[in-house]
Amino acid sequence: MADSDDTVFAVGHGRSEGPRAMIRTFDIYVDDILTHIDMEQAKFPGKPVYLFGHSMGGLLVILVALRRPGGFAGMVVMSPLLGIKHPYYTRFTTCLARLLVCIMPCLPTVTANADCSCRDIAVVARMNNDPLNYIGTVRLRWVVAMVDAIEEAQARSSAVELPFLLQHGTGDVVCDPEASKQFFEKAASRDKSLKLYNGAYHTLLEEPDGVAQEVLKDILDWLTARLPPEKSASNQPGISGQP
Repeated sequence: MADSDDTVFAVGHGRSEGPRAMIRTFDIYVDDILTHIDMEQAKFPGKPVYLFGHSMGGLLVILVALRRPGGFAGMVVMSPLLGIKHPYYTRFTTCLARLLVCIMPCLPTVTANADCSCRDIAVVARMNNDPLNYIGTVRLRWVVAMVDAIEEAQARSSAVELPFLLQHGTGDVVCDPEASKQFFEKAASRDKSLKLYNGAYHTLLEEPDGVAQEVLKDILDWLTARLPPEKSASNQPGISGQP
């Protein structure tokens, strides 16, 4: 994107104070992203802003767009956390979790790791050994906050009106591609695109066999087709934000 003369900025992770993977509501993430966007946008007044998010970041940029309707030119949502492929993720366990979280917010649940995120084992090893990635037991408080955020995004999908590209691998066992399809169908946007990558896993930009290159090309083609004419004529940057 930077090579294409866009200005790219990202919200970091893994350096916050306090217990890791412990949050009461995803609104805290959304507030942080919006604050960062406002800081960066002030440096480039009048430029269109496109959101990009992968996995949990995909869920978050949807919530950001819902929080500030009309505030963004579009978004690219990759392998979004709109549904989970896990045997423990059922209506019963969700109701039970909401009861237990009031008295046992730190109760350990499942273990988070990158084992099924990519078909390239070297990438998986790198992700599992990255100190900024959370590898370990996920606490109940965070799980309930996550479920609340997923349900909000799906319930309000019909309010999503900005242009968006949604990308998902059909072999993703982390975030459910069927949930992405459901969101896509319900979204009210008149300019929406869904791209599925056959057999690809969760971390699309790290997938082997040319998938990562195809995914990146699809993003750049989608953005280029929607940039305002003045950018194409003057070669001035737009702004892309990535959680």
